[in-house]
Amino acid sequence: MEMKDILEERLEEMGISKYEVAKRIAEKEGKKPTAVSTRVLSTFEDPGSRKYANLLEVIEVLGGRVVVEFPTVVRRVAS
Repeated sequence: MEMKDILEERLEEMGISKYEVAKRIAEKEGKKPTAVSTRVLSTFEDPGSRKYANLLEVIEVLGGRVVVEFPTVVRRVAS
């Protein structure tokens, strides 16, 4: 499944609009939703071409988190 599809599916699950995502990001930044709406729409349209920070903001507003996994690395836990 493509990142775009995952974001759209999550948006639908939450029952919110892209504008609502923009409102939540704008609130955190002390801006008006219109100041970030283009950034949010562009992130949903083509997440792979967006800056990491923009994609991260959208994912966090949708209640998600980003996990980086390196399959060839053995996990070590400090005790």
